[in-house]
Amino acid sequence: MNWFLKDKNKQKSQDRSSKPARMAAPDIMGGSETAILRFQAGLSDEGALRATDSGATRVDTATLNACLQHAEAAARELGGSPFDPESNAYDKAQQAQQDVRMRELQEEVRPAIKAAEEEVRTRRDALSNCVTSASKPQPPMLSVLFSTGLMSISLAPTVHDVLLGAFIGGPLAWMVACLPGAFAGLLISITLISTYKDPDKYRQVRLAGFFGGLVFAVAMGVLRFTQVTTLPGMLFGGALTLLEVGIVLLLKSLGDGLRARWQEYWPAAQEKERLARLLQAAETEVNYRKQRAAELEAQMTEFRRELYEREARARQIPTLVAAAKAAIEDGYRKGIAQNQAKLLGVKPTALVKGEADDSNNEKAGGNHE
Repeated sequence: MNWFLKDKNKQKSQDRSSKPARMAAPDIMGGSETAILRFQAGLSDEGALRATDSGATRVDTATLNACLQHAEAAARELGGSPFDPESNAYDKAQQAQQDVRMRELQEEVRPAIKAAEEEVRTRRDALSNCVTSASKPQPPMLSVLFSTGLMSISLAPTVHDVLLGAFIGGPLAWMVACLPGAFAGLLISITLISTYKDPDKYRQVRLAGFFGGLVFAVAMGVLRFTQVTTLPGMLFGGALTLLEVGIVLLLKSLGDGLRARWQEYWPAAQEKERLARLLQAAETEVNYRKQRAAELEAQMTEFRRELYEREARARQIPTLVAAAKAAIEDGYRKGIAQNQAKLLGVKPTALVKGEADDSNNEKAGGNHE
């Protein structure tokens, strides 16, 4: 009667072959009970499938031994082998890499971190001891504007009377007359004050501005004296000329004082900036070394974790083998019992329970309707 069971289970076996394998080895890191139970359930199903596919009604010693050998092989494959760098080339390479990480961490990275931190402390102390002036010198803009305004007011009467009086009259003429003085004052201010950052480079520019301003003031004074014949007019023209010369001397004095303060400030500022760059470079070196140390420690920790897991799985091999053999044998005998029940026309308990559940569901559906 075995042929009947073989034919009846042939289609069932083909359907099962199209499904994914149930023997995928689970991860049992740390000896997870759930993973081991899934492993045993898979072997039990495999043993039952062997029995039902063969249609056996009694235990076949050869088939059972083959099942047991398969279960033992699966359990040993799942458990893996203990870490053995002496006989395993892969383990030897892994251990050598771990030794390289350890030497790099102890002999290179940690001493480098200590030296870099000492360098940071030295650079920070040097930067804190670097003394500069209270603030960065700034051009005296208010003084420049005041001098430019005075120069504009001083030249306005001369320009108005000599150049514009015959062409333009009224307030517009005075407004236009203020422009040459403002331009002259601004030009002299630029040449005498704005070149303070590089005294040597703009020396000729400053000299040209200073002597040009004096010549311009004297020339305007001469022009005034040629246009007046009365004593009050001469006195007024002389006062304006002295005012213009005083403006030029004032701007030169402001420029000289600004250059002196800048020459005192700039070397210390450059030194402070250099020390700040050195401190930043030292801090970058510390951060890089610490990051490398963290990477090495993480790799070493991961290696130790994998090593511990391998040892834990290897220690479980005898337990896994015994559990695997018991599970597959139990499944095989269960399959034989199912074959015998079908042959005798007796439904297994699981099938009877399943049909009873289906009939109860149908009755419940009918009552609901």
